[in-house]
Amino acid sequence: MDGGWQLYDMSVDPGETNDLSEQHPDVLKQLLVMWDQYVEQTGTVWGPDKEPIGAKSSGWTATPDVIGGE
Repeated sequence: MDGGWQLYDMSVDPGETNDLSEQHPDVLKQLLVMWDQYVEQTGTVWGPDKEPIGAKSSGWTATPDVIGGE
């Protein structure tokens, strides 16, 4: 693990042993965009020494094709 976001299919890998983030970057992108929206809506904070990481830090933004037609 390199400290970045990881992606697992919990229905077949409940032990989180097979990181799928490289095989499914589109799914990871969609989840990170949704995470950023959640952070904005709820005021989630990481603490004084932590920077939030998500889609925005990667230069991604929410688009209709990513977030179910919004």
